[in-house]
Amino acid sequence: MVSKGINYYSYDDSNSRYRHNGCVFISHQKKDAKEAKKIADFLISKGISVYFDEYDLKIDRSNPDSVVSAIKRGIDYSEYMLCLISKNTIASTWVPWEVGYGYDKTKLAVLTLKGILTSELPEYLRSSNVIKIIRGYTSFRDNIMNNHSLNESAFEKFDFMHPLYNVLDI
Repeated sequence: MVSKGINYYSYDDSNSRYRHNGCVFISHQKKDAKEAKKIADFLISKGISVYFDEYDLKIDRSNPDSVVSAIKRGIDYSEYMLCLISKNTIASTWVPWEVGYGYDKTKLAVLTLKGILTSELPEYLRSSNVIKIIRGYTSFRDNIMNNHSLNESAFEKFDFMHPLYNVLDI
């Protein structure tokens, strides 16, 4: 049985034991929060720890400094960044900022949401590890913990009963 992952939205900054422990920072555009939540919850259910800012109740969203501090902390304590790309992301200012801030701190993978073509990816992401189609059967947990990479085979076999069926392309 796979143990449940943790959403590291409120760990103690002075305690570095969580730093780079396989945690995945979920980078997304605010309009895609519903889809990003499904992906974050899926990863947690597979034993992968994430930082997903939508769960971080300490962020004062009316204060840009609070948002920036939380995002920096989430990236600093993550080993991976999973950048979710949709039509909304293409015009985002936050996602490129997060990718830039985490560039030399995390291992970046790009996950395209339903209906996004690789040719539509912003130029700054085209050379990244792009996860386009769900296939194969290897859990994220095995992939991150053993292979230290995020790729297509990290997702389970995909069918209409899969929790991400309406979020990602087949």
